[in-house]
Amino acid sequence: MDKTGFLNLIKNKNFLLLWGEQVLSQFAYNLVNFALLIWVFRLTRSSFAESLLILSFILPTALFGVFTGVVADLFDRRKIMLTIHIIWAIFALCFVLIKDNLILILLFSFILNTIDRFFTPAEQASLPNLVAKEDLLLANSLFSFSMNAGFLLGFSLAGPLMILFGNDAPFMVADIFIVIGLILIY
Repeated sequence: MDKTGFLNLIKNKNFLLLWGEQVLSQFAYNLVNFALLIWVFRLTRSSFAESLLILSFILPTALFGVFTGVVADLFDRRKIMLTIHIIWAIFALCFVLIKDNLILILLFSFILNTIDRFFTPAEQASLPNLVAKEDLLLANSLFSFSMNAGFLLGFSLAGPLMILFGNDAPFMVADIFIVIGLILIY
């Protein structure tokens, strides 16, 4: 790794704010999705219900993925990210309230994952405006790394959080991280 490029990135306040937001939001997103998988199984004991939930994670990408980059290019990326964070924070708390209603869980999951599909392109498209061209590859690599780390940590910690602090804990932690992410990009 080029030390100069890395030093340039960590000296770049705007990059650090966006990257910090990305780390928190990826963790929160994956924490919620895995907590939902656990909860839906506990609620239904049905692999079919689990399949429907997984479909609510994947179907938005198939349906809307082709449009998300266009939206990120047409509208203010910061406003897109702020709006999605506000919606995310509300939905994370809503899961606590609707946790006994499979239909609402599936509907809210589909809506939230649809909205979330518009976030990553807006976030990624912001990078060239924040970092020098020669640092862009490293910035993208750090974003890719933290996306995968968020997946690993979110999926790894949802179960222990539920066991140690109750079924609502992953949603509450995710909400806190989303609100902090909102502040970072504000």
